Amino acid sequence: MAEALAMLHHAMYLESEGSDPEQAMRLLQMCLDQLQHALSQGAAPFSATAGGCRPASLMELPPASLMASAALNTMGELQLDQNDVPAGIASFESALLHWPGNPGALLSLAHVRRERGELDAAAAHLQSVVELEPPSRGEAEAGASAARKADDCADKENGGDDSNGDSGPWDWWSDIVAVPHTLCVSVATYHLAHLSSRLGHHDRARPLISAMGYAWRIAPGVWSRAHAARPPAQRAGRDPVPQLQAPPGLQLLQDAVPPAMRAALLRGFAPDAPYWRENGYENREYFSWWYDLERPPVNAVEALIRHLAPSTGLSRIVGAEWWAHTREVAGDFGHQLHFDMEERTLERTGAVLHPALSSVVYLSGAALNAGPTLVLDQTLHSDLAQQGWLVRPRDGNFMTFPGDRLHGVIPSRPLHGRAASRGGRAGAGAGAGAGAGAGTTGAGTAVPRLTLMIGWWGEEAAELGGRRRSHAPGPQSSVPRPSAQLTWPGSLGNGRESCDGPPCVASPQGITRMCPVWEAVGTAPQGTPAVEPPGVSDQRLFIRGPGDFWASVVAEHCKAATAVEQREGQEPTGAAAGPCRSSRSRQEKGQQ
Repeated sequence: MAEALAMLHHAMYLESEGSDPEQAMRLLQMCLDQLQHALSQGAAPFSATAGGCRPASLMELPPASLMASAALNTMGELQLDQNDVPAGIASFESALLHWPGNPGALLSLAHVRRERGELDAAAAHLQSVVELEPPSRGEAEAGASAARKADDCADKENGGDDSNGDSGPWDWWSDIVAVPHTLCVSVATYHLAHLSSRLGHHDRARPLISAMGYAWRIAPGVWSRAHAARPPAQRAGRDPVPQLQAPPGLQLLQDAVPPAMRAALLRGFAPDAPYWRENGYENREYFSWWYDLERPPVNAVEALIRHLAPSTGLSRIVGAEWWAHTREVAGDFGHQLHFDMEERTLERTGAVLHPALSSVVYLSGAALNAGPTLVLDQTLHSDLAQQGWLVRPRDGNFMTFPGDRLHGVIPSRPLHGRAASRGGRAGAGAGAGAGAGAGTTGAGTAVPRLTLMIGWWGEEAAELGGRRRSHAPGPQSSVPRPSAQLTWPGSLGNGRESCDGPPCVASPQGITRMCPVWEAVGTAPQGTPAVEPPGVSDQRLFIRGPGDFWASVVAEHCKAATAVEQREGQEPTGAAAGPCRSSRSRQEKGQQ
């Protein structure tokens, strides 16, 4: 049993580090083999809340059923990483036979079921995690604390490094039982509130949202309009704030992308195109590209920017910042509500610069299950918006809105059954806020949702200085020259694509005004335990108040500003000297 515990410990460490998955699988199988005798003798399933299961000391070995459940759960995670979903499901289900309350296995099954379109089963698994009782507190926690203190003292005296967890008694109660319970309940509560909102079960979502400390949520009416088969006509005499008007710059142009340009962009941003691979799209933080409109275009993106510029209505455009996103149909979480900002100025000085206009070009994937872009009449320092606008994606359309407005993507209608599985495994990057759905080809193959975002900068950007040309792109980078290592700049066309096509037509019918856009959640029912929301899944569809957006700026950008100034040998000023004065993280400035 002690040898099995050591194998489990090392395998869990390898899985958490993402290193040597083959060795981790071998260790897990050897662990299960060693546990087989004890399990065959009729070992009772583990319960984290049964008093008799509390260890008196960390030197006491865990029950065989607990170790087996942890090993199978870890094995399932590795199998999902290898895209062997059936094997992963089997491992998670086996883990629950040995520990019916294993929170990690329940949560993983919920994610897999949701991605496969088995939404009722996903909700049931999430509900099971939310309802788990906290693990019993026993002498093991005091023993774990003492062991950690002893290990820390030994490390300081000996200059040792316990990063691999091999010295001192392993705090297995925390690593297998207590910590996963806290983390999984947090994630499950958020995801159940999110899924319930997408399914229209807003009464079920309300207590979950309030338990996480949120006071406001996107109003149920926004969800229902976003998921309607076609936008219903707005009825006269029902508008709570009829005096509010749409801000200047909010418009939707149909068929704005000439066919030759769209064809070049679809080739350059195809799923297997070098653009995504060579820029490390899956793992890199936010990056964008800068185009000076005084230069002739050298690719189809720049040609499209010059073609669309007159339709913005801006009298002077210094430059355009562009970035692209591709998402598969499954696991659509929408995109986090955020503000567009000039990142370098923000991190160097703390000053807030918004583009004169923000815009979205919808290139593909809007035919099926498309979640709309939501623009709110809310700025960084204003009160909560009283109105907003939903814009449904349609291939070839071009939408603009004021660059200082809060915006994001409402998650698409959940897909059921086979339709959900056509986009492949959505677990990769599901917390990053995938886009707004995808269409399918005639053969039923999923078409990625492809969008091109363009920020239009006026005089406020004139003094920003030169853009960097680097193999590691960041905000507003210069497009690199093609090379043997970077072929993507040559795959986006040559900038001479034809502008011929039908005339662009402004379409107010494609914009649906929403009022209200926020709804107060109310307090949680008495006795509801408080749950800390998981930061990695925060779409900001649920908020504590308008200050949440400001707080995220302080939390996410002051550290970056300090690092920039230290790297450049400057004294801390601007954002680094005090609270940052704006914006959102690089990861937020994504799909719209």
